[in-house]
Amino acid sequence: TQSRSSAASDVYKRQLFCHRGKTRMASGKPRWQDMVRATIFAVAIWVLRALWRALPLSMLLIAAAAACHGIWRNALHDSRLRIGGDVLSLSDPAGLRPEALREIERFGRMAAGRNTLNPRLLIDLRQQYQSSPWVRRIISLRRIFPDRLELDIVLRTPAAQVRSSNGRGSGYFWLIDEEGVLLPVAGANTPYDGLPQIVGSPPEVISRQPAEGRIWSDAAVLDSIALLQKWRTAMSDLTPHRILVTRSSFLDSYRCRRIDRPRFEIETREGLTVLWGTYNRGDLPDEMTTAEKFAQLQRLLQRDIASASGLRLDVRTRVPGFSLATDNR
Repeated sequence: TQSRSSAASDVYKRQLFCHRGKTRMASGKPRWQDMVRATIFAVAIWVLRALWRALPLSMLLIAAAAACHGIWRNALHDSRLRIGGDVLSLSDPAGLRPEALREIERFGRMAAGRNTLNPRLLIDLRQQYQSSPWVRRIISLRRIFPDRLELDIVLRTPAAQVRSSNGRGSGYFWLIDEEGVLLPVAGANTPYDGLPQIVGSPPEVISRQPAEGRIWSDAAVLDSIALLQKWRTAMSDLTPHRILVTRSSFLDSYRCRRIDRPRFEIETREGLTVLWGTYNRGDLPDEMTTAEKFAQLQRLLQRDIASASGLRLDVRTRVPGFSLATDNR
């Protein structure tokens, strides 16, 4: 009886399986689950075959990468690629102050002993040089194998000296470059030789000196520097010795406010004093521009009017004939 019942059950299962298969084949459309399984299986087979075919090339690439990594690590520790102690050689040290030379040499010693293949070498050196108040601009910085560096920079050089009267360092002379940046040199009680002086009259006209490496953001100082640069270009026969800065105050009736502007009096080493007025900010109705003032002064020099020592020339206005005086201050 049991054998008959089991046999009947097997027959029932076969009939049920055949019925389901016939039903699925009769419809002609397999289920979407079967399509997904078949797709995944085909993709897996394709990936395995591709990996098997690319196995030799993959092993070759891995071996080459390991060899390159080993060569790179050995090169980073190679003593022949280390920068020597004589890393720094200045091509044009003339005109540089000793403080600037010491600063540049200190940065050069910081690079000594480092490997020229170090990827951070040029980045660190560029950041160090840019942080120095003596460096104005970095033109190029490159490696010279096996153990040298080439650095092309523009350093700041003193263009004038300013006498400060407010705060710390009152009464001292401070060095600035042609952009008005305060150089990191200790203030001096006596003026430096060979540099034009910028002095306030009264001394409070010029503001307190800024931090080292910062621009002296005072109209009196910035205008004095700009005037000195144009003076060296246009008046090569006269050497400025001192610029006396005063303040002129007037009322702007259109905007209903009072305006303060610096005025300049230039003393030359030849004994001539020029009443210049303002720099491109005329506070007189008929005051000339900077270019017109230089043209007037050049004409006077050609006629030997301004060659006499102890004279004071007023070049502020267009009135024919300048006021001359023999009381040289």
